[in-house]
Amino acid sequence: MALSPDDKVLVTGTGYSVGSIGVWDAATGKRLARMEGHTGFVTDLAFSPDGRHLASSANEPVIRLWETTHWTETRVLRGHGVGVYSVAFSPDGNMLASGGVDGTVLLWDLAPRQSPYGYRPLPAELTFAGETTPGLVYGRVGQAATLLRLDDFRSSPLALDTNLLTFFLPPHFAAVYDETNTLGIFEIRNAALQPVKRLPVGNDFVVTPAATDPGSGVPAIAHNPEQRLIAWSGEAGMVHVTKLDSTALSWQWSSEFNPPVPQTFSDDGGLLALIRARPAQGVEVREVKTGKLVLRSDIIEREPRVRYGILTRTLFANGGRRFVAAGSDLDGMQVLMWDLTQPGTPPKRFSERGGMRGLSVSPDGKWVAAGTDAQLVILYDATTMERRAVLPGSPAANNLRFSPDSRVLATAGRRTEGLKLWQLETGQELISLPSTGRMNSVAFTENADSILVGTIDRPGAWQIWRAPSWDVINATEAKEKAESKQP
Repeated sequence: MALSPDDKVLVTGTGYSVGSIGVWDAATGKRLARMEGHTGFVTDLAFSPDGRHLASSANEPVIRLWETTHWTETRVLRGHGVGVYSVAFSPDGNMLASGGVDGTVLLWDLAPRQSPYGYRPLPAELTFAGETTPGLVYGRVGQAATLLRLDDFRSSPLALDTNLLTFFLPPHFAAVYDETNTLGIFEIRNAALQPVKRLPVGNDFVVTPAATDPGSGVPAIAHNPEQRLIAWSGEAGMVHVTKLDSTALSWQWSSEFNPPVPQTFSDDGGLLALIRARPAQGVEVREVKTGKLVLRSDIIEREPRVRYGILTRTLFANGGRRFVAAGSDLDGMQVLMWDLTQPGTPPKRFSERGGMRGLSVSPDGKWVAAGTDAQLVILYDATTMERRAVLPGSPAANNLRFSPDSRVLATAGRRTEGLKLWQLETGQELISLPSTGRMNSVAFTENADSILVGTIDRPGAWQIWRAPSWDVINATEAKEKAESKQP
């Protein structure tokens, strides 16, 4: 236990195999917060002299630092080889001492430093942000579209009719549906919108609620930016596919789903995944040019779990040799993985605890990550089609994204652990960054030195975390080592 310097707050550490920290009003006994993250039982707690920070140790080789305004984890200190039994701040709060089970005592320099890296809030009126080219973000203010520069946050409006249904197709396209019979496709080029194609989709064009909610739910159309393909569905289960830069290349065929919802293209554009929401969650994979059925399957045979508006997610992995689909009902999440090199072979099915919150594939196609609301993030090997690891301590991972080099996984969650980064090779948590409220969108920027995170349709929640490159880190560490050897 520890009492805050002003005697107003009591914190308690508990746990057996996994620890948690309770925060209590010292006068009334009312619980104010509960903090998770330690993977061993909590052994010691210490407030900084100014009461603005709390240090906690546990039967694990890390120390966690928390800010006491919102009780959010700010840093994870790594260096001990075994569990840590004690922590203490220096009188000025700039140093922390920690004692390990093996008798090792470490001193940590906590003095604040000025840095060009770290957290920056995006403009408060922003309700969506997605990078379109390095340093340039497609944003939305209410229903108005804008382009935002990340270096100085200057914005310029985009000429989209905000009275119509508009949505972002990352990274370079935007679409406008006039709610009668036309879908307009625009390319974001040279900080402006360039008309690409007007598609006569008819007034029965399938539009799901997620069309106005980029990054979550079931999309109304599928697109492949590399192959410049767009797919949509309409009357009597007809599926339409067109190549944006060609007037001749287009295909249409029918699906047995009613209605079919195009969701995911394979990387080479040869296959298209369609989903069905009701009466049970189902998926089809068909050849784009012919409509030939490659596979059809139910994901969930019972009533879908619709609490979060997410029904089915699909993706292709391992260079298009694997197809993955996931859905959830009241019993949990089901993840199915097919080997497309062996048509007709039954999929591998994985049953996970909790409802589905996210599904993502690494850029190199080797890893698939799934998140649930039961505080689980599960990693699957797309090559061997095996369940590889469970990453602990990531409450309600609402969205997951891999870094461009496929070495790091970012998970967006809730305020206490808004953004976490994990090293895939070891499964180790690298850092936990606080965020405002519940995050449901996370994305690495193209140059991989920044991460955009926010809550769709919630103004004031969007932020960017900027980190130094490996070259900068290596240069800084080399300089520090050289300086430490000087007399």
